[in-house]
Amino acid sequence: MRGWRSDRAHPLENPRFHADARTAHILGGVLPLESPAGRLRLGSTWVSHVFFPRSRETHAFFGLTEHELVLRHGDWRVAKKKILLQNDYIPTMLDVYCV
Repeated sequence: MRGWRSDRAHPLENPRFHADARTAHILGGVLPLESPAGRLRLGSTWVSHVFFPRSRETHAFFGLTEHELVLRHGDWRVAKKKILLQNDYIPTMLDVYCV
């Protein structure tokens, strides 16, 4: 546990931390799913390409996403989101912005 805290306390000194990573997100295959009353469920596929300038490496992550939307005050709001990462091997620490 101490190692994790150390990584969080000094992320820029950790060579596995990639604060300067550049990403491109591609979303596709958006389909409506069976929904409960008053909600809208959508399924989609996605690919996220990530470039790490420090190590000059590029990685692609991919998966499935489900969104459950609810209508509030005339606007659709995300009530629930589920991400299924389908890569079998992840070569580095993932940041939430990568997926």
